[in-house]
Amino acid sequence: MRSVDPATLQEGDIIAYTSRDTASFGETVTHKIRSLTTDADGQPAFITYGTTTDTDDEMPVTYPYVLGKYEKCLSGVGNFFQFLKPPPATFCASFCRSFC
Repeated sequence: MRSVDPATLQEGDIIAYTSRDTASFGETVTHKIRSLTTDADGQPAFITYGTTTDTDDEMPVTYPYVLGKYEKCLSGVGNFFQFLKPPPATFCASFCRSFC
């Protein structure tokens, strides 16, 4: 993520923001911008959605709640964390205890 001027964001950008939805209030959420809009007060905002559910978020995201824009993926990092899950991690821990 990197800081960004919300006015430069477009449909399709992935952003992190502080949620105002009832189910996730105050949490940091990373979702994709579906469209540009305004809120009830006429402030610029974004309609966002989760790519796994394709469901629009409850509340539009206004500029003050935007934390940053998704910049890039670190290839292979997910594989490392998958390795840490059992059984490989359990095997490695048991193996190391046997010989240390």
